[in-house]
Amino acid sequence: MTTPMLQLQNLKKIFSRNGQAGFIAVDGVSFDMAQGECVGLIGESGSGKSTVANMIARLLNPDEGRIILDSADVTRAGVRAVCRKVQMVFQSPQESFDPRRTLGDGVGESLLNAGKSAAEAREEVARLLEAVGLPPDFAGRYPHEVSGGQCQRAAIARALAIRPKLLLCDEATSALDVTVQAEIVALLSRLIRGRGMACLFICHDVALAQDFCDRLLVMHRGKIVEEGPPDEIVQSPKQEYTKLLIDSVL
Repeated sequence: MTTPMLQLQNLKKIFSRNGQAGFIAVDGVSFDMAQGECVGLIGESGSGKSTVANMIARLLNPDEGRIILDSADVTRAGVRAVCRKVQMVFQSPQESFDPRRTLGDGVGESLLNAGKSAAEAREEVARLLEAVGLPPDFAGRYPHEVSGGQCQRAAIARALAIRPKLLLCDEATSALDVTVQAEIVALLSRLIRGRGMACLFICHDVALAQDFCDRLLVMHRGKIVEEGPPDEIVQSPKQEYTKLLIDSVL
């Protein structure tokens, strides 16, 4: 049996309020992901989806549980320990770039950190921008000089720069209009399948996740309440919460 690329084991995260722990954002979440698999994590706002992603990316520490990445326990590892294997694409692309630096600087930063020369990084940035459907001269533009869809394409290029094994998309299309959203999803699908990456696609749009993902996980109040093939989840939901979630958006 093939070892999963990612394993979450009973993850729990409790946030404090007024200095006292009390709000359980993630409560015993466990699931595996295979290399090349696209898993949709769906649920309403506040269900704990982003907290799960932030723990995987090591932006947050779990209070309980384990995170196994490529057979290594990274539960307490820092961001730098996992950033070559895990990259995130966020909901608001403009906010994820430094407004004082060009898109090319943002896309190329990880390449320079990996030891490439400035000339090598510039060439790779141009290739990455072309791969996501942007002209190479966009490397000289600033985040505020491009549209939301164009900026998100650049953010995807940045995430792909060091060829991660896992891409975390945290509501990566929700701030875009429907037409641009479809373009970004098609782009992600092509790049993920072409590069053999795994993708955790966090989304509250059930129909979008159904079309894009290989498997769906339904999250409610910090727990995974249902999982399965997308069509099965949407057409024959077993849990009452899943039925209500689907009825509210379809």
